[in-house]
Amino acid sequence: MTLPDASSSELCRDFRQYLLEVRHFSPRTIVAYSTLAAALLCHAGDEDALTHLDRKGVITFLRLDRGRPTSKVTWNLRLTGVRALYRWLQEEGRVARNPTDGIDRQHIVQAEPQPLSLAEMVQLVSTVETQSPAAYRHRNVALVQVFLHTALRVAEVVSLDLSQVDLAEHLLRGVRRKRGKVFAAVCNDVAAAALGDCLAARPRLTRDPAEQALFLSDRGRRLCVRSVQQMVARYAKIAGIRRSVTPHLLRHSSATALASLGTPLRVVQEICGHSSVTTTQRYVHVGDRDRFDAADRLAKAFRDARAGL
Repeated sequence: MTLPDASSSELCRDFRQYLLEVRHFSPRTIVAYSTLAAALLCHAGDEDALTHLDRKGVITFLRLDRGRPTSKVTWNLRLTGVRALYRWLQEEGRVARNPTDGIDRQHIVQAEPQPLSLAEMVQLVSTVETQSPAAYRHRNVALVQVFLHTALRVAEVVSLDLSQVDLAEHLLRGVRRKRGKVFAAVCNDVAAAALGDCLAARPRLTRDPAEQALFLSDRGRRLCVRSVQQMVARYAKIAGIRRSVTPHLLRHSSATALASLGTPLRVVQEICGHSSVTTTQRYVHVGDRDRFDAADRLAKAFRDARAGL
């Protein structure tokens, strides 16, 4: 059976518009949920049947993906998307109750990634400083330092423009986060110094004066996520770190270091922009002074660890 295109149904088109304009989901999530809605519509038969599908019918859909049994991971991903669809249908008054209520996620035991120690953080930065080609040294160091000292996501970092860098105030302004949130990330003096060197060296990579991206590739264009991932993995391996190191692990390491230095969890959550599918309450607002103090503590610990090697 051929799945209907997500745009072929009025219900699917409306759902897609809701995900974009109300929920502010990422393009990737919108495509995944829209495709899932089309698949569920195909499974039900038509829009009327979809709005009258019961819990048993949803479970039958979740159990199979293109005729094959789903894994636990796939089950959870599909359940999240279907749950979002029926919550929207409830808000629209198209269904009286959500048939996904009471359907549990599959329990998956995952090993927690081991964050870098302060010594490993220092070793990684030192390796990037000494092993990077001269043309890219300051850019690469700034990238790693921003991850380690701001706990930003890789997509947030590569999207940064020159206009967002405020070294005088030690801020990265207007950082675009998930679900349309905008955030001012605090830069301690370690990250700010690295960014200053990066800005000074940036003209060597510039080909188009109109290009506003902070971090440029060898072609003078905005650096992509994949390139940053490859760069981090390469220098971590050279540094002798014997496990997979990604920008996400650097972010996780930053958060762990902040917490281990006594930073209140609510401040770490604010810095990282964390959210949970099980939490509806917004995090308590954290004052700027708390975030500056937390970032400064990490800078001091980093310098002390580096001086001790």
